[in-house]
Amino acid sequence: MKIGMITDSLGGLSFDEMLKASAELGLEMLEFACGNWSSAPHVDLDQMLESEVARKNFLAKVKDHGLSISALNCSGNPLHPGNKGKLHHEITLKTFQLAKLLKIDRIVMMSGLPGGPGDANPNWIVTDWPPECLSILQYQWDEVIIPYWRELAVEAKKNGIRKICLELHGHQAVYNPFTRYVGSWDTFNLRAGINFRTWDLNLYSNNVFNKFEALGNTGNGRNGCAASPSPFASPACTSFSVYSPFVTQPYQRPREIGVQANYRF
Repeated sequence: MKIGMITDSLGGLSFDEMLKASAELGLEMLEFACGNWSSAPHVDLDQMLESEVARKNFLAKVKDHGLSISALNCSGNPLHPGNKGKLHHEITLKTFQLAKLLKIDRIVMMSGLPGGPGDANPNWIVTDWPPECLSILQYQWDEVIIPYWRELAVEAKKNGIRKICLELHGHQAVYNPFTRYVGSWDTFNLRAGINFRTWDLNLYSNNVFNKFEALGNTGNGRNGCAASPSPFASPACTSFSVYSPFVTQPYQRPREIGVQANYRF
């Protein structure tokens, strides 16, 4: 395991000063932010994209201080329904391009958060009631988040990016390890891992929390749900089938858990 930091932590220092301080602190890895919510204190993104000399000097200085680059960071909200979303998406794509040029295969970013239909700002839904909350969530995931990330995954692959590491933060569509949109759970996998110099170990899981018999059953009134004033009134009503039929869909796939190890020669 290697100890590192995002260089925004020393954003008040120049690039050279930051490298010196990092080496003196005994750090081994650095994560560089390229824009969006970061001021990108140590990366001039456009210059680095345009100039091979600038890239070579950047990498040489990092190496001369006994440091390595763990990832590039472009955390922002490319799903913002306003102009900010377009600007953040542009920085995201440029960061991907720079990663390819620097031969970096990891990007740190956030999932983003769209608005609801017609919203001018992001809309963070954290409850399933009143009923319009579920309608907004369904729109966000089916119409915005999933299509965007499908395309972004293609861009990542084109640029040699092997892993996109999400920062889990409030006011984001994905804000904790258990975040999932119930209508499209089979679109995503939960994966966590450890990276070493020549090998990685990854653990992945899918639907391991499905432990209630009622989950996945859509029969109206099954186990007394129809007679219950709230889907939260008893464990038998955990399917929510009477109140939100599409919620039951993710639990129809089997539980999965696995381990993956990679060794780089």
